[in-house]
Amino acid sequence: KGLGKTQLGKSDGGVFSYELTKSKSGWHPHCHMVVMLDPENPIDFPFDTRPQKYDKEAWSKLSPLEKKNEKALWQKWGADASNSALAKEWEKITGDSKIVDIRPIEG
Repeated sequence: KGLGKTQLGKSDGGVFSYELTKSKSGWHPHCHMVVMLDPENPIDFPFDTRPQKYDKEAWSKLSPLEKKNEKALWQKWGADASNSALAKEWEKITGDSKIVDIRPIEG
């Protein structure tokens, strides 16, 4: 907390780990974090507008129009997430990635 005026500096604390996974296209370094945030000082990221995820069975029951609408929602959310201050900050840190994801821990 209080580590400058960055998005991650808004956190009250947390833990993280680095992970390297290997795929057909090569190595993929990334990190996982659990971060405690103050609701009065939120991080700039559209975590509260994230569309619903469907499992394969539920997705197969959607009509073509519903699938089209869901894909459009995800596309818009992805653009909003990439334009968030957190994604821009992450790109500055990594030099090439704006991929970030935040989800509240429920329960």
